[in-house]
Amino acid sequence: MKTVYLYDSYTGEYVSSYDAQESPFLPGEFIQPTHAMETPPPATSGLQKAVAINGIWQVVSDHRGTLYYLPDGSRHEITELGITPPLNALESAPVTVDQLLAAVYVERARRWRAGFPALVGGVTKWFHSDEFSLTQHLGLKDKARDLLAAGGLMTDQITIAGQPVFWSTMDGSQVAITAQVAFDLVAGAALQQALVFLASQSHEAAINAAEDLSDYDVLANWPAVFVD
Repeated sequence: MKTVYLYDSYTGEYVSSYDAQESPFLPGEFIQPTHAMETPPPATSGLQKAVAINGIWQVVSDHRGTLYYLPDGSRHEITELGITPPLNALESAPVTVDQLLAAVYVERARRWRAGFPALVGGVTKWFHSDEFSLTQHLGLKDKARDLLAAGGLMTDQITIAGQPVFWSTMDGSQVAITAQVAFDLVAGAALQQALVFLASQSHEAAINAAEDLSDYDVLANWPAVFVD
């Protein structure tokens, strides 16, 4: 009996050892499979395989099954021995301009609805900026105009149905709504929306001009909102 070493007929990679039996008709001759080597394969480690090439064992890389992407967005899978990912291979699909712009628009919409600051009695308060609240602020401004037209002052508190108006802020506190505060709410909301829009335009310009988008942060350089 003699130990030989089998290799795959297609890839040439080492498969297993095999105990070849001596021929009963030819003493000293051993019956062994076609795809076998008498020398043992070299030791391998990690992503390596011993491969029989032209009757000689060689160690080659084995990255079969590895998925990678190229900077152009194309997806690749290694299916053969001896092939390694290129130096510019990426583990995940590269981000695209369209994806980043879409993320900017999502963040812009979120920040438009994430509150705005206004000074009330020298203290900065944050007010809701959802569509319903913004509509209510316009109504308060109309009330303020009516108050002033009737001879009231900017410091006078607005009333509805004979009751003074108090408004809930984003921190849970309430503030008295004077004519001045009503005007300041509308102006503050408009300013916040303008700042958010300008920030989104800056992001758009930067994204379209960037050569490498891999580390681009769409959450940077926005005006603050209440949750920040």
